[in-house]
Amino acid sequence: IKKGHLYTTFKSLGDAEGFNYFSKNEAGKINAILGDSVQIGKIQSLNAVTPLPCQFRLIYNGEKVDSSTVDGYSYSWTGPVKKGAYRIEAHIKLNGKYVPWIYSNPIYVY
Repeated sequence: IKKGHLYTTFKSLGDAEGFNYFSKNEAGKINAILGDSVQIGKIQSLNAVTPLPCQFRLIYNGEKVDSSTVDGYSYSWTGPVKKGAYRIEAHIKLNGKYVPWIYSNPIYVY
């Protein structure tokens, strides 16, 4: 809890065990997880994995900057990275509509 490696989930929509949100460096190695900070020059991509298919939304400093267009179990974003807080939301389909399922703590890029 102290390190901020937390996320919120609506378990009634589906078990989120196995969810992870992380960044990778240019070598493809994980260098930060939710709640961590990483230097701007050491981040190549932001990635999320869920145990159920969903749509992902990348939130940068409170604003949506990207989203997946189809349901998936994983998501990678390799757009230009700026300093700030990046968090991921996972939305699951319920009765034909996407509803929030998981909210992650951010990865802080400095």
